[in-house]
Amino acid sequence: MYGLVLEGGGARGAYHVGAYEALKELNVQIGGISGTSIGALNAAMLVQGDIQLLKEIWINTKSSDLFDFDEKAIKDLKTFNLAEINVPYLLNISKEILNNKGLDTSKIRALLETYIDEDKIRCSDLDYGIVTVNLTDKRSLELLKQEIPYGKMIDYILASANYPAFKSEEVDGKKYIDGGFADNLPIGVLAKKGYIDFIAVRTLSFGLIKKRKYKNLNITTVQPVESLGAVLDFNCDHSLKNMKLGYFDTMKVFKSLRGYKYYCEPFEENYLRILINIFQDDKIIKVGKILGYEDMPVHRMLFERIMPRLEYVLDMRGNYDYEDIMLRMFEKIAEKYDEVERFNIYSSYDFYAEVLKTFKSKPIGVMQVPLFIKRNKILAQAVKDNLIVEIFAELFI
Repeated sequence: MYGLVLEGGGARGAYHVGAYEALKELNVQIGGISGTSIGALNAAMLVQGDIQLLKEIWINTKSSDLFDFDEKAIKDLKTFNLAEINVPYLLNISKEILNNKGLDTSKIRALLETYIDEDKIRCSDLDYGIVTVNLTDKRSLELLKQEIPYGKMIDYILASANYPAFKSEEVDGKKYIDGGFADNLPIGVLAKKGYIDFIAVRTLSFGLIKKRKYKNLNITTVQPVESLGAVLDFNCDHSLKNMKLGYFDTMKVFKSLRGYKYYCEPFEENYLRILINIFQDDKIIKVGKILGYEDMPVHRMLFERIMPRLEYVLDMRGNYDYEDIMLRMFEKIAEKYDEVERFNIYSSYDFYAEVLKTFKSKPIGVMQVPLFIKRNKILAQAVKDNLIVEIFAELFI
């Protein structure tokens, strides 16, 4: 049985929901769920067995449903729309927040009281754990559901999610703050229950990750390769996208899919042989000339010069193989077209074919960049982007 751990992150927490859907679809056996902040809220709903209701809450909830401020005023501020910003309104809201020592959380409490069922959580076969920080006693708390006093479940969930901008949360006369100040990825709360195998779903948000005192843990990590957005920006479009990212990123991890932003089943054949068969010698020679590599045997030029240069141009860092490099180049081209659906699991052949078909129907023009610039060791991002298109066209069109 896995312990599922949900990192805090405010509005980024929709990512957890997509990840959980993928795990259920994959029949991954989960024995307990822990979370900090929004992770604690999501975990509570999942332990209840209310995944569909949780999805609906995320889709239908916007920032103004949680906080007492005007949605348009905040949108204008975020987009820096000076002509539309209601400055007096924002100043008044800021004054209220300061006077009240934080954003009012009564709407959040009302939402939890509507949907969180303490009895369901306590009766569930799934373990449930949260982290919060007791400011009064100056200590962090890792609490399993049986350690939370009866009737106080919502209080402690709110305490775990008490973001610094919020009005401070009190339980039995003691002040609490967001668990992210102690452990934003609370593996320890389930480890003390005896769990060894974990799935950690990251949002890459601000917060401390506690150094683990438990040894020999097996941790499978699911995390995005891009920002999931602002932590207090709750809206339907962001939530839907983040749920899709969580779903497909989880599929990528558990089905060993290839790709950076896209999702492809790997080639089964020897990829070195595939490359040799794909590229015609004259095309390799043309690309070599563009990059300043000449007077070399063709295949040595491809593998010893062109591929390492492509890895740099594609901003790849780490231990990548030839399949990763070529797939990233196709992804870079795919990102320029709406027609190439990102949220889909492709065979690598189908993905390559889709990108080639789209490029041929709507070719991307390239700037004329002097050869001496293309051959520089360090390139500006605009030059890199242009060079990727040029090399792609030379090799495949």
